[in-house]
Amino acid sequence: MITKEQVEDRKHWSTTTMLDDLVATITALRERIRTHSSDLQANEIRTRMALINPLLQALEWDPADPALVTPEYTTDSGPVDYALRGSGDKPAAFIEAKKLGESLVKHQEQMVRYANMAGVPYAGLTDGNHWEFYDDPNNIFLLWWA
Repeated sequence: MITKEQVEDRKHWSTTTMLDDLVATITALRERIRTHSSDLQANEIRTRMALINPLLQALEWDPADPALVTPEYTTDSGPVDYALRGSGDKPAAFIEAKKLGESLVKHQEQMVRYANMAGVPYAGLTDGNHWEFYDDPNNIFLLWWA
């Protein structure tokens, strides 16, 4: 029989392992940016494949799994690069991707508008190096990560 302590220890181990894996992924992506920035700045698809998809996968939002992520999700305002699936048919979050080094400021309004019009509660915007997240209905900036 498994004891309560073993269950708690397993939860801690899983969380620690996941965080260690996430840190390792971020470290590898930073090195990739340092080494290949000129190639990754060429276009959005390179940024998505080399930087954004690996981080989403490390966060357990595998872009290759249609049950978790819908790429190029259609909205009335236009396509969104990633719809992170929630329960039911409505996405839990949208993420808009830009090529590495592209200014995110000029795309913030577009991303928030997409999420507002679709009734999606969270919106993210990234160039693979800088990440911004919004509590979309209130247009509240949640997190900036670079």
